[in-house]
Amino acid sequence: SSLSWLASFLCALFLVAVVADAPMRDLARSLDTSVVSILRVVTQFGNSAWPLGLSLLLFAALTIVSRTPNPFSPASLQNLRSALILMIGSVALSGAIASLTKNMIGRARPSTGATAHVFDFAIMSFRAGWAAFPSGHATTAAACAIALSIILPRLACAWLSIGLIAALSRSLLGVHWLTDCLAGI
Repeated sequence: SSLSWLASFLCALFLVAVVADAPMRDLARSLDTSVVSILRVVTQFGNSAWPLGLSLLLFAALTIVSRTPNPFSPASLQNLRSALILMIGSVALSGAIASLTKNMIGRARPSTGATAHVFDFAIMSFRAGWAAFPSGHATTAAACAIALSIILPRLACAWLSIGLIAALSRSLLGVHWLTDCLAGI
């Protein structure tokens, strides 16, 4: 049932928090600046501005094109419209849920301070330093990767790999705990 799946997931997250969150934060703090520079580029896949902005721009262009004489078949225009709606809906809905959840839970980010602890919470604080769980970038990266995998199934492995790497980059940058990223995914 859904409840047993959720309980198992929460137990697994707790175990990861106890075992891996602090060591991952320590690893993030020790990374070479060149690695951090690469991770900052990779993590942009989880920034919702680009998939939403690009999809909305393409949707507007598609609306204009479909109302004027064009060389495209109605079926291909409908397929593109459906793909854009899937992308916009996936990223926007998952982002809204993650944003609401992270602000209600109020978990401290590993970068909140030198003494930030894995289990520091300030419920309903609505402050950026206390909005770690789940990672919004990880949520967006996963939603975007899954949507692109549905739209372009031949590239599904590539999209899912990119999404996973982008989601986990948040932990390697030290702005999220590993469990924040896993919950976001």
